[in-house]
Amino acid sequence: MKVFLTICLLLFPAFGCPAQEAKPSEQPSDTEIKLAMAQAKHAFEQYKAVVGHGEQLLGKDTFAQDRMLIEHWEAISKTVSENPQAFNSELGFDVLIDLDDASRNAALSADQASTAVLNDINNPHSQRSQLLLELHQSCLDTSKQLFSASENANVLFTRYVTGQRQASAKAAEALSRCTEALEKAKKR
Repeated sequence: MKVFLTICLLLFPAFGCPAQEAKPSEQPSDTEIKLAMAQAKHAFEQYKAVVGHGEQLLGKDTFAQDRMLIEHWEAISKTVSENPQAFNSELGFDVLIDLDDASRNAALSADQASTAVLNDINNPHSQRSQLLLELHQSCLDTSKQLFSASENANVLFTRYVTGQRQASAKAAEALSRCTEALEKAKKR
């Protein structure tokens, strides 16, 4: 029995390690991941600046969730920077979630800034109104950049998931062949 399993492993390497069976072109490379993460880091730097500016104008409580998101991003970003292939795991999904959340939060912050300007309608040319309008535009710009970074990371993560799915299918096929061969060997 052990000899037979050893032969199966030698004949069907996908059975032994599905992740290694995926072709390199299916998995995002370190270079691709680093490029996508550089874009995402730049977008998050803008997001941090917008959050800081927003806290000054709208209050710290308004941006508490944003601060937690930034902290989470920094931990994920550090891990992927140290080991780009960590993106090709569940961590890649966390990258996507953080980018999408930050993009949405920035758009919501733009709405809050424009609402604050409308509340200050009696004084449309005040310095605060001008700062809020600038915040509104900065939030929209940041949201677009975060969304763009998210789209790029999504393409890479989709390739990773597709590669994993294909490797799993090959492993299941190899397992099926080994099982058939084992059943034939038992009948002899």
